[in-house]
Amino acid sequence: MRDQTKTNTHLLEKISVLEKKIKKLEKAQVKLRESEARYRTIIENIHDGYMEVDLAGKYIFINDMIPRHLGYTREELIGMSISKILNEASSSETTQIFNQVYKTGKPCKPFEVECIRKDGSRGIYELSISLIRDARGEPVGFRSISRDITERKTMENALRESENRYRMIVENMHESIWTMDMNLNYTYLSPSEFRISGYTAEEAARLPLDKLITPESLTSAMKILAEELERESSGMSIDPHRERIFELELYHKTGNTLWQETTGSFMRDDNGKPIGILFVGRNVTKRKQAERELQLTRNQLLEAEKLAAIGQLSAGVAHEILNPVNIISLELQLIQAMKSIPEEIREELDICLSQIDRIVAIADGLKQLARVHEKKMNKENINEVVAQIITLCKTQLMIDKIETDVQYQKDLPEIQMDRKRIEQVLMNLISNARGAMEGQQTKVLRITTGWENNKQVRIMVADTGSGIQDEHLLQVFNPFFTTKEQGKGTGLGLSISYGIMKDHGGRIYAENNEWGGASFYVTLPAQPDINKSIS
Repeated sequence: MRDQTKTNTHLLEKISVLEKKIKKLEKAQVKLRESEARYRTIIENIHDGYMEVDLAGKYIFINDMIPRHLGYTREELIGMSISKILNEASSSETTQIFNQVYKTGKPCKPFEVECIRKDGSRGIYELSISLIRDARGEPVGFRSISRDITERKTMENALRESENRYRMIVENMHESIWTMDMNLNYTYLSPSEFRISGYTAEEAARLPLDKLITPESLTSAMKILAEELERESSGMSIDPHRERIFELELYHKTGNTLWQETTGSFMRDDNGKPIGILFVGRNVTKRKQAERELQLTRNQLLEAEKLAAIGQLSAGVAHEILNPVNIISLELQLIQAMKSIPEEIREELDICLSQIDRIVAIADGLKQLARVHEKKMNKENINEVVAQIITLCKTQLMIDKIETDVQYQKDLPEIQMDRKRIEQVLMNLISNARGAMEGQQTKVLRITTGWENNKQVRIMVADTGSGIQDEHLLQVFNPFFTTKEQGKGTGLGLSISYGIMKDHGGRIYAENNEWGGASFYVTLPAQPDINKSIS
């Protein structure tokens, strides 16, 4: 009986222990269910998709976001292979990653896949995969978090396309674009700037600004930049889109210069603070050249008008002067004819008469300058014109001990000209050359005929005299300008020659030559079929 009682007591104790364990298990199960419910609630309510697949890649669990992403019901997805919702490339990549995770046991880095939804539309998702193990640690499947990045990828692609489109526009536009930070270091240089200046972006970034911009333009640009920065620091109301337009003279890589019309504006951060400068430049070199040529033409027109006025005034003055001068000359000649005049007085009268001859020559030159000649234009062979002038001057050149070197280009076309007036120009140039070589040890007169730019026939008259001072090269064609001693020139010969050549549609210009003297060039327009005339 006592043994039975002990046995019962022992059983009761075991039952009590079991009841306590059962209660603990029940409490643990409650906590487990609460924890499972809590995590399930979290998984079901996150914006990302959560899924579990077996080792064959079939869905065994999904949260509510997966059906929303793909358009399938939960029932349709459970048991479906994940490869059926992926395109071919994504399916192959996902299989490889599953195998890698299975072999290493390590989660993979997030990767992108393209899924095909039930309605046929496509979406881009970012997946991360890790291994599921059972209680024994054996792999039984995979879990994955998926994030729908379709909208983000669409925006990225649209942004990339937009960037490529604008980059293509910028890189193919004629205007050059460059940006700088606030320390004036290049941060971008468009390819068009290379086409304009010859410098690549890398070359320009290595060069200091004074090697890219002429000193005057750099000083002007720095002044404008300083003014804008002062406006910024002063707290003035600033238009964030304010632009400054100015012109820059830049160095080309070849050493030449070019002009750009440049627009500059600040680039700003979200708070409106300047963080860099944007420049847009347009090549206006041709425009600047045209402006200079226009200004030169205007100056020449003013000079021509001034010369015309001087000519008309001079002609009137010369006409009025000649009348009393002729009377004075006649009276002096009558006095000189008197036999009772002492010899020393006769010599003084000779001086007076020679000066009167000089006055008459000047007056005739003034009248010639203002006279409108009647044109007698005929086709002439320029080589024959030069040859005739050389023949006329041959004796005088021999007396002056001047050697002549005349070279004719053959097959030059006949030129429309007023022969007498062109001969007058050549005679004047030869006369000036003779005077320039007075006192020189070497006296050579060189005359050549040929082409200038294949459009005009050119005659060169060069000497071995003392040359022309650089500052006088543009003045020698002005009326009354002469470098000869007083009494040896009127200063009208070259001015008259200039007018004759301009009247022929040609020109006359001078430069110092390699022989130490001066070379004068006379050009006359050739016929329209000039190219057929060149041998």
